Amino acid sequence: MERLTGRIILLWGWRRALVAFLAGALAVLGQAPYDFFAACFVSFPLLVWLLDGATGEASGSLFRRLRPAFAVGWWFGFGYFLAGLWWIGSALLVEADSFAWALPFAVVGIPFMLAFFYGFAAIVARLLWSNDIGRIAALAFGFGLAEWLRDFLFTGFPWNAVGYAAMPVPLLMQSVSVTGMIGMNALAVFVFALPALLAARRHLRLGAALFVVLVAAHVGFGYIRLAAPEPPA
Repeated sequence: MERLTGRIILLWGWRRALVAFLAGALAVLGQAPYDFFAACFVSFPLLVWLLDGATGEASGSLFRRLRPAFAVGWWFGFGYFLAGLWWIGSALLVEADSFAWALPFAVVGIPFMLAFFYGFAAIVARLLWSNDIGRIAALAFGFGLAEWLRDFLFTGFPWNAVGYAAMPVPLLMQSVSVTGMIGMNALAVFVFALPALLAARRHLRLGAALFVVLVAAHVGFGYIRLAAPEPPA
């Protein structure tokens, strides 16, 4: 595991961009209609390790130091939104003679722009980065903030929020009544990214404990809420 993680951290150039893109595309399997949330336990640890290696020149400007992190987040987001929103182009084929020209803008242009939100998430995370479990919390905070901004900026486009991957069935949808989607997005990324701790085995017990507590609370609250009798009309 450590050898594989080291190779991912040391990736550079187009190889780092490709892995980030594929990790983002993999995360889409956690969304409907697939609801294969287990894929996110691979994609988000990959993102953590890529950001571990996304360091700019220590003596450079803030922009130069954060640019590699932004690139990782952007490529992750581009893969995520391209794989998750390609079907938007189908609507333009209903009257292809009139709207087919807009197909590239819809299929590629929208993911291209939305990826900037995840680039921003990576910048925020990198500003708060550490070498321990704190970096998992930093990534969760960055994504929670980015998804919140995506809700309303430029008229809002909240489709395929990462938190939806943690709510594939009604039992797992109940926690959002407490956390809201902002909290669900952050908590989902935090839990999905925790396996990144397996590489260095630092804070592994704490990470495992948090994983068990959060998942148990998520499932348990859903069970209790669904089992509760409906209030009288």
